Amino acid sequence: MTAVSRSAVGVDVEIALRKPEAVFGTELFRRSAVWMTLKERRTSLRRDQTRKIRCLPFILPVSALITESTKERADYDRALEAFSRPLMQRYGEAVSFGNEERHEADGIRSNFNFSAYDDAMPAWRFLDLTSHVTYLGHVLRFTIEQEMHQQARFFRSNDLARKLVKDVIEGPDTDIDAIIRSARENGGALSGKLAKRFPILEKSGRWDRVMAAINTAFADGLDGEVRGRESGGDAIDEPRM
Repeated sequence: MTAVSRSAVGVDVEIALRKPEAVFGTELFRRSAVWMTLKERRTSLRRDQTRKIRCLPFILPVSALITESTKERADYDRALEAFSRPLMQRYGEAVSFGNEERHEADGIRSNFNFSAYDDAMPAWRFLDLTSHVTYLGHVLRFTIEQEMHQQARFFRSNDLARKLVKDVIEGPDTDIDAIIRSARENGGALSGKLAKRFPILEKSGRWDRVMAAINTAFADGLDGEVRGRESGGDAIDEPRM
């Protein structure tokens, strides 16, 4: 077993979650996991509705990382092909598809035929999953330490921005979020569309105070990481490697 494999096998998810949960709080950090899962599934649930979700236990959103990164998709395919490619190279000629489907023992209808089950049985009985475990260990670490961490930072900054902006102007969360999003997408400039929607922002000094509130909330540098990557109104596409 290589050092990389040993490291992958040694991933303890419970321990890995403790540090970021101590930084962001359990509820906010796990809300980031829920949001990333919902975003990956293209759900219509709004970001602020994730506050109402109690996610114990919750699903680590590893698929969000895999599906949104070209590199991760390629690594995922390589991990699977470490088993499937040599298997098909050896038994490809034993595979065929009939003209009619039949009921299998598990209830599935299929026209798949394989004529080398006895010879190939050891491949399933004694699987070498080294590449799979190594890749999964990497994905678990990166999801917790990078992806969820960045999403949680955004939630924390956005929640603070919402609170500080409400000290300048009153409004429901949806309107305040629209103002924050527009400000960040337009580099701090008050767009004509936003001014038309909220004329109060054009009052003397009001926009400057709003921007000061937003800049204070995002002062940890997250703004530079995700600016220009917001999409679909509520979804936040975090940076990928």
